[in-house]
Amino acid sequence: MEPSYLLYLGWKYVVALAVWCVGLVAGLLILVRIRQQRRSRRQSLGLVHGLLSLWMLSVLVTTAELYFAVIYDTTDSFSMTETSKRWFRKHVRLNEAGYRDGPLVRRLEDGVKRVAFVGDSFTFGHGVANAEDRFSDRIAADLASQTPLRFEVANLSRCGTGLIALRKLLESELQQRTQLDVVVYSICLNDIDDFQPAAEYADTSLNRPKFLVFKRSYLMNFLYFRCVQFTHPNVRDYFTEVKDLYAGDAWLKFAEELDQLHQLCRAHDASLRIVVFPFLHNLGPDYPMDLAHRRIVEYCVDRHVPCLDLAPELLPHVAEGLTVNSFDAHPNERAHALAATAIKRELLADLFE
Repeated sequence: MEPSYLLYLGWKYVVALAVWCVGLVAGLLILVRIRQQRRSRRQSLGLVHGLLSLWMLSVLVTTAELYFAVIYDTTDSFSMTETSKRWFRKHVRLNEAGYRDGPLVRRLEDGVKRVAFVGDSFTFGHGVANAEDRFSDRIAADLASQTPLRFEVANLSRCGTGLIALRKLLESELQQRTQLDVVVYSICLNDIDDFQPAAEYADTSLNRPKFLVFKRSYLMNFLYFRCVQFTHPNVRDYFTEVKDLYAGDAWLKFAEELDQLHQLCRAHDASLRIVVFPFLHNLGPDYPMDLAHRRIVEYCVDRHVPCLDLAPELLPHVAEGLTVNSFDAHPNERAHALAATAIKRELLADLFE
């Protein structure tokens, strides 16, 4: 355990847990003492044994609580649980510009070009503990070893960044004279959410617990959100609703926003390239998001934007397990490694020449 691990839990939680554990020890001592006294007096032990059973149940629950608070170290898709929030506090460090990356040098030395990876949580590395395991960082390491001093790679992604926010982010960077030569936009299929603003599933606050124990206990909070995931229609049917967006007006608005992003890059002499990530938990022979992939690829072909659809690249590896866990559909380290290899070969081959 890291020396500062308890800091990730929050001091109020640590104090409350310590008081609870002291209470358990004190309760056991008192019950044992009462049991000895009642036995010596030949009094009934039924109530004491009942209380001891309740004490043992409390110990089991406390053990489970400690497991989720200290040992269980992963995320969920929407980062709603306290365990997921603690994971971010433990593993994610942001630079001064607000990115999960090294220091951002806005202007590079003469002859050095910047490759900027932009996107949302897929590009950010949601659920990937070591940033070096992300596809952007893997490509950066390969460029540094194979074409030294020619390219600098930056990951300018943020969790929850849709297409509109992404374009505004790039506009802001360009206004600050950040050098951008190649912009690789990693599309997560739910980026189209921007164009259905009334969608309730985008507001996870609707599902947050009100009861203090469900809010602060890592175990109870975990169980609460597992129930929400399986029973609340806005969460349960989320991916189906995303699929439907590509069949309606939302797609037309999404394409218009892509046009604006493309024009922004062209106006600043930046080469826009697009990577399409599949919904990995759905990927298989009957993959339901084929229409979304076709529309994005056809758009790119029509606009002469280099594009890589990762679905065919990742499909043969589905059995290896490509998601962070069964409750988090983000790509894990294996998926990032496969994506990095495909992006180098199919989308950025010219940079390695």
